[in-house]
Amino acid sequence: MYRVFIRIAATLLVLVIGLTVIRSKFPIIIMDLPEGELEWSTVRPKNAKMCVPAAFTDLEGNVEGEYRLNGNVYNSNKRLKVSIGDGTFYIDRKWRTNTGFQQLSLVFNDNARTFRDRRKFIRRALCKEGGKVFLAQSHRRMTLTEFAAECAKISSNAVYLDMGEYGYGFIGSRVLSPWAYFSRNKQTNWIYIK
Repeated sequence: MYRVFIRIAATLLVLVIGLTVIRSKFPIIIMDLPEGELEWSTVRPKNAKMCVPAAFTDLEGNVEGEYRLNGNVYNSNKRLKVSIGDGTFYIDRKWRTNTGFQQLSLVFNDNARTFRDRRKFIRRALCKEGGKVFLAQSHRRMTLTEFAAECAKISSNAVYLDMGEYGYGFIGSRVLSPWAYFSRNKQTNWIYIK
């Protein structure tokens, strides 16, 4: 009995050390998107191949910040906008497509942004390098500044995506942030690929 306990404890110790080394060497996970057009909507699509929350949502269920849907602009302001279209996204001060949302820009034209926020959480971003669009998610809890610096190593442009309680999402059969599953109906906007 004593030997079994020692073996279990040793195995757990090796696993913890191994995961710590992996997380420090590879602080973010890169997730390729499935084939198809990247889209944004205020309604969670059915039968999507990929679907994750995009802009922040307030406690009343409203999309925070300016957004554009079918050419109509809501909640107008002058911050950077994330235009979705042509299978990719664009970060600019003006809308470049008929659909998009506002969100924190982590990397803009190869430059990582810095933030005052010192809280550490699991983070997720929509990233672009050349013509390739993909998701990146932190392997461990990070500040926004740390996450932006990591995203700058792998992308020329990256925008933050809603996380925490509203972080549920999926790519194919892979579920992202399963702890947020029961809050998915509170989220009011999504990026997705059908």
